[in-house]
Amino acid sequence: MVAFKFMLRYSQIINMKKVILIIALIVNMSPGYSQITRLEYFWDEDPGFGNATQLSFTPETTVISNFTIDVSSLSPGIHSMFLRAKDDDGNWSLYTKHNIFVVSGMSARPNITQLEYFWDADPGLGNATQLSFTPGTTVISNFTIDVSSLSPGIHSMFLRAKDGYGNWSVYIKHNIFVVSGMSATPNIIQLEYFWDTDPGIGLANPLSCSQPNQTIQEDFQISLANLLAGDHYLYIRAKDSYGKWSLYSKDTVNISDQLPSNINVQNVTISNGQTKCYNAADTIIVAGSGTTVDILLGSEVKFIAGKKILFKPGFTARPGSYVNAYITTTGEYCESLSPMIPNTAITLAEPDDIIFKDGDSETRLYPNPTSGKLTIDFIGKPTTAEIIVFDMQGDKLIELSCRGQLKQEMDIGHLQMGLYIVVIKTQEKIITRKVIKNYW
Repeated sequence: MVAFKFMLRYSQIINMKKVILIIALIVNMSPGYSQITRLEYFWDEDPGFGNATQLSFTPETTVISNFTIDVSSLSPGIHSMFLRAKDDDGNWSLYTKHNIFVVSGMSARPNITQLEYFWDADPGLGNATQLSFTPGTTVISNFTIDVSSLSPGIHSMFLRAKDGYGNWSVYIKHNIFVVSGMSATPNIIQLEYFWDTDPGIGLANPLSCSQPNQTIQEDFQISLANLLAGDHYLYIRAKDSYGKWSLYSKDTVNISDQLPSNINVQNVTISNGQTKCYNAADTIIVAGSGTTVDILLGSEVKFIAGKKILFKPGFTARPGSYVNAYITTTGEYCESLSPMIPNTAITLAEPDDIIFKDGDSETRLYPNPTSGKLTIDFIGKPTTAEIIVFDMQGDKLIELSCRGQLKQEMDIGHLQMGLYIVVIKTQEKIITRKVIKNYW
């Protein structure tokens, strides 16, 4: 014998005289990530990101709410509702899908009056094995199903319901794998996944779980790197302590190639242990207009743009944080990250000025970002120094000297857009700073 738990809600069958659908929704962003700022849904065909019907809610990292959906425009038959979310970084989630069956002629929401199941082959409506329950619009119950007559191997169980108007639901399907010789329910000891094409049992990508158990409920982070835009199929399967592999579970994942043209990163605090990457095909604007972006100790942030990255007043990178900003020349964005470089303290104090603080002394480089001219200000202290500019690969690009000067001007206008390292060697110390070459 094997026990199954089913939950049937007859909101999957919608009558045409009662033209609303009430859905209970839980949408969650992983801990430490951005807030959900927009929810939208569409029926059957995707109108494009931002063009679907918007749902009203209070922005949170987790949204738990009931929504009333108008279905009066839907024709009788099967329809698919798709729901997706957008976070405050401008990233869209994958959509979730919910199928409903619209029928006409009902005057009230019906009760479920009959439940039946069958294995593998359909004997016809009303001719399958009946299940005993109390009629209601929603049935939540445990049923014990006899599997003693099933041969070892894969079998499919189908379950369907009939309402008080005599209408049968679409069936739901559940696959099981029957094996012989087991004395107890085994633990799951191995999990693996693959995309689109099966490399063979035991040869897929392993997933690490905390400990073997009969049931595993965990969150896993799966890389989308190297997947082209379009629909892909994610398969996951498990191995038990008897050495038996499960059937795989399958989910459809849509990879979008719609990189945002421009984004504004505003009112964001990146905390210790967090890793963030912001990308745009054209321009990224960080802080500005009275907003702040604060990069705290132990956090990692990347800004990758196709043309420009503008750091505005309100941007701060704390000592011990990791910040990397550059213009991509290869078309690679946030899915292809290189190691980051530890930061000194950076505080944007006035338009187009970044003050770099190092101990008790201060050295100002401005404007930063710059289109060419760069001034190194020793803040009232005559300084003799060697100044060298390196690119992010460590190649020396510019070298010059200053003798007892309060300021030193240099021109980096001939350099390509991107992030550069300025090394200032004085008699007392070596100061390392970053400068962004913004545009030609």
